Amino acid sequence: MTTPSNAPTFIEGRVIHKKSNALQITFHDSPGDPFAVGVQGAGDGKGKKLGVLLGFKNGGTGNHQMSYRDG
Repeated sequence: MTTPSNAPTFIEGRVIHKKSNALQITFHDSPGDPFAVGVQGAGDGKGKKLGVLLGFKNGGTGNHQMSYRDG
């Protein structure tokens, strides 16, 4: 028997809180540096961030920014 050439790919995502309390998720497909990083609220303006901080804008959809290993 031959080994299948298209073996499954496993991707691990770990979520942490940054110092600003925003969520950050790192995606790994092998040991070493992540191949992608997502940061919560990276696309939000100052007004929305202030509203969340003061409790006026909780819930709803969030904006996230993804950056990849290859730029």
